Amino acid sequence: MLKSYEAVYKHGKLDWLNIPPQVKDGMKVIVVIEESDEQKHETRRKELMKTLKAAWGCVTPRRSIAEIDEDIKKMRDEWEREWDKK
Repeated sequence: MLKSYEAVYKHGKLDWLNIPPQVKDGMKVIVVIEESDEQKHETRRKELMKTLKAAWGCVTPRRSIAEIDEDIKKMRDEWEREWDKK
């Protein structure tokens, strides 16, 4: 029969909330970890920050219409062929 005991993990040790279990060598132990909502939010925040840092710089700053028009003009000039100039 399985028995449940509650503890809080602190600095590499279990801090038992009630009377600690009597554990003998060779006994199996099942561990269930429950994250609080605050811990879940913190974990999610760290994941989002990691994603944002990885994506940083992939979006170029906005450009003015004049700058875009200048780029289009340069591309058209590059595409222009000799027979188009006649």
